[in-house]
This record gives sequence, C-alpha cells and structure tokens, in this order.
Amino acid sequence: MRKGKGEEKEFDWSTATFKKFLLKISYIGTNYAGLAHQLPSSSAPSSSEAVSAAENVPTVEGELMKAFLKTKLIKDVQSCGFSRCGRTDKGVHSSGNYVALFLRTKPKPAHPDDHYNYAQVINGVLPPDIRVLAFKPVPDDFDARFNCLRRVYKYFFVPFGMDLALMNQAAQHFVGEHDFRNFCKLDENVQHFTRRITSIVIEPCDANTAVATFTGTAFLWHQIRCMVSVLMLVGRGLEQPSVIADLLDVDKHPQKPQYELADPAGLVLFDCFFEGIHFDTSEHQQGPRRPADTFKDMYVNHVRNAAVCRCLAGVPSAPTGQPPQEASCAAFPGIQGMETASHRPPARYRPLMDRPTSTSYDERLAKLREKKRQTSQGKTADMPVDGGDERMEDGGGGKGTGKDEPVSDGDRDKDRGDVKRARTHEGSTGEG
Repeated sequence: MRKGKGEEKEFDWSTATFKKFLLKISYIGTNYAGLAHQLPSSSAPSSSEAVSAAENVPTVEGELMKAFLKTKLIKDVQSCGFSRCGRTDKGVHSSGNYVALFLRTKPKPAHPDDHYNYAQVINGVLPPDIRVLAFKPVPDDFDARFNCLRRVYKYFFVPFGMDLALMNQAAQHFVGEHDFRNFCKLDENVQHFTRRITSIVIEPCDANTAVATFTGTAFLWHQIRCMVSVLMLVGRGLEQPSVIADLLDVDKHPQKPQYELADPAGLVLFDCFFEGIHFDTSEHQQGPRRPADTFKDMYVNHVRNAAVCRCLAGVPSAPTGQPPQEASCAAFPGIQGMETASHRPPARYRPLMDRPTSTSYDERLAKLREKKRQTSQGKTADMPVDGGDERMEDGGGGKGTGKDEPVSDGDRDKDRGDVKRARTHEGSTGEG
C-alpha cells in the first residue's frame, strides 16, 4: 500500500546495530517532576486514567526517551538497557548526571570510534532546558548507577545573617560514615541508613550567594536538603554545631525531629565519577556553539532580569569586584539591602531537640509488617481451602526489601544497591 504525503516511512530495524553509551546530561529541573519517569504507585488502583496521568507528568527521563525514540536511536524503551546514575527529585537540577543505554550505531562506520554525534542529534529534539553534553562508549554490562564511584552535589543559597565559618564547623560532623536516618525522608523500604560523606565545604560563591559542596559515595532521599536545612539553623545562630553530632547518634535520638526541608531550587547534582571514564564536552561541539551554551544564554537573561528586579525593589546596584573571603554577611555586597522578613530568624524559635518527632523507622516497619500480616490473613480467609498462598504468610509478596531508587535530590537512593556494589557503599543516589 502506497503511503500518502506526510506519512512517516516505517523504519527498518532488521539490520540495525547497537552499542552501549554513557551520556552526560545537564538540565534545569524547575519544569519537571524529577528525573525519573513517574509510574503509578503499586498500591494505587491500576486504572487506565491513573496510568495515563502518570505518563503525562513531565520528567527529564521522559523527555530523553521521547528524543531517543523520535531520532530512532532506540527501538523501544523496554529493550534499550537503560540505567541512570543519580535520581533527582522535583525541582532539582544537574550539571553532570549520567544515563547509560544501547543506542543505534552507524551502519558502516569508517573505524571503531566512528559514531554518530549523539549529543548533536539528541539535543536537536530536546527541550532547551535539557542538554546532552557528551557521550562515551562503555561495556555492555555497564550500569550508570552501580559503576559510579562518587557523586558531588552543590547547594546554592543566599546567606542572609548566616555565619559560614560556623556552618563549616558544624558540617564536619557529617564527614565520615554515619547513620543518617535523622537527615533524610524515612521510607519503610530502606533497610540501611549508613552512608559515607568524604567532604563538605561551605564558601562564598559570588557577591550574592554561597555554596555548600557535598562529596560522597551515595545519598539518601532528601538527605542533602535535610543537612542543609539544619546547617542553616546553625548558621543563623539558632542551633549549636553540636546538634548535628547529637542527631547522628541514633541510639540516643532514634526519632527525627520535625523541620522543614531546604528549597530544592538551590540543589544541583554537580557531577558523578566513574573509573577510567573522562569526558571532554568540546569533543561534541555543534559548529560554533557547544551544548552548554544554551545555559549561558539563560544565565545572561537571568542577570538582566535580576537587575530589573533590583531596580523595582528600590535597591542600589551592588558594588563590583570580588567578594572578600571572610565568612560574614559583609562578604556578599550583592545582597545588601535585599533582606526581607522571610529571611530573618523567627521571633520565637523552638530548638530541634524540643520539637515533636516523627515515628521511628523501627516503629514504622513494625506497623507495616502488621498491616501486611492482617491483609494476608484476610486474603487467606477468603480463599478456598485448597487454594491458599503460603507466600503471603510472612507479609511477603508485596513490595520487596527495596524498590528501584525510591531516591534525590537526589537524589533517590531507595537502598537496593548495598550488596551489589560495595564500592558505592549502600547503593547509588538521586538526592531530592
């Protein structure tokens, strides 16, 4: 049957060849509900409306998959061997996250390293706030999550009334191997909360902002935003640096006190590192422009818009020049006169150790097991005598001991990688 005008010619996959590649991606997470494609909860009704609604939730991964399919680099999502490095949450950004998958290769390459310019091809159909910066061929068994050695996150913030030196002092309590259950979002599917942080540095970034840089092997769900939140309380003089050591002592404090998470808008998954893999983003330059130039254009527009907002706020322009390195508000001339009531400490402050606490992990787990036990007993009672299901006796058969990266910001690590890769120490992350 002859195809009409405008009809897409069916692609012949019978001769297509594939190779696994690691892609370095960068994105602004503001418009997305996180990195990972959203699927309905296993406990929610599996209606077609629920599935359709989940598929319509915009995610970074969803946009990538649409681009891969549109450019015919993959045949389908199920067979491309996709893996992600860090799972970032809603509103969290990245300058160096990674995904690995099998991509279609040139039919007749001139030499083994003769590949399509995947960055150029994919960026041509991606939204401007998502970019593929570089790519490298990797072995077929490579996994972007489990092959990662370490991850670096940066949290940018405006340090109104904060003592950065005191925050740095407090942050050193986090360095090393600790149980971080009081600095994450608890989930019954996570069995181990021990993570290793190798360094934390808090310093001025420019005349307006400061940045906290976290380096570690893996992070729990919301771990960095929880740590930043408490560090800010210390920086404002509302808590002592020792409060972090106290909360890391889970024998003494098994229940997490209630406190707000730091805003996801300041969190960036800065980079991830793999053994023997180094990227040069200039290799995949698109003519005079590089993939990251899109973000430079956005930055120029942001600087202009910031100047307009400063004018509307009636605040004089900030003095030029490099900010001094002293850890005080005077080190940030760009924010002088911009502080509002929302940036000041509350008139009445309740210390963390005096606040109500969340249910402990052990209590949550006990309630979950009891709920599963009651559910299984109810199902067994409704079954014929010869139709029982012994697998449900201990509350099993539902969710496993750890679901797939929930899980971020970001990061998010839901714990199922602990045994598979000892070197990543308790699995990979996507902090949120």
